[in-house]
Amino acid sequence: MTDTAGHPAAALDGRTRRGEATRERLLAAAIQLFGSQGFESTSMKELAAAAGVRASAIYNHFESKESILTAATIRALEDFHAQVAGTDDPGTDVCDRLENLVRRHLIYQLEHLQLARANDLLMAADALRYLLPDAVHAHVRELLGKHLDLVTSIIDQIQRTRSGGPLPPPRLCALAVLTMCGRVLSWYRPAGARSKEQVASAYWNLVQGMLHL
Repeated sequence: MTDTAGHPAAALDGRTRRGEATRERLLAAAIQLFGSQGFESTSMKELAAAAGVRASAIYNHFESKESILTAATIRALEDFHAQVAGTDDPGTDVCDRLENLVRRHLIYQLEHLQLARANDLLMAADALRYLLPDAVHAHVRELLGKHLDLVTSIIDQIQRTRSGGPLPPPRLCALAVLTMCGRVLSWYRPAGARSKEQVASAYWNLVQGMLHL
């Protein structure tokens, strides 16, 4: 047996790791439950049961269900931003950049179904701005705005270098592209006939048609 009585730092480090692991389980449970049944319909008892802890233990990590919502929202958006927008390479061809973002957006959604559904529900909630602290809500809006700005900028560059008939403003085109990608989970089924890659290719074809590429 290892004696940690004389090594308080080691004992504290062990407790810290266990606490972090519990917090991660709670966040994973929140993402799954908020994504499948919504924030308002999820109880603290359900969160505790899904995470394998006592309901009272939740308050060692989060002040309230709203604070779990805050952490889950930030987790979902920051992960999406890192794995989608974070892969953009400004040094490559603008059409290749847009194709990468469209494909990465779709593949991310389809490979992270629970996370994406939770994010969709949270973003669609009318009460989100009232449930999140002002600073957190501003951070959420910043992340969403950065992605929209990036796609808008790329589409603007594409339109400036392409000849042909008039197109809607770049911002409107970017909103249409992101809305289309974001709604893929409204119909996609993992056991369906189309693979994730086939869905991504089909959506990229649609974007190409929209932008006359």
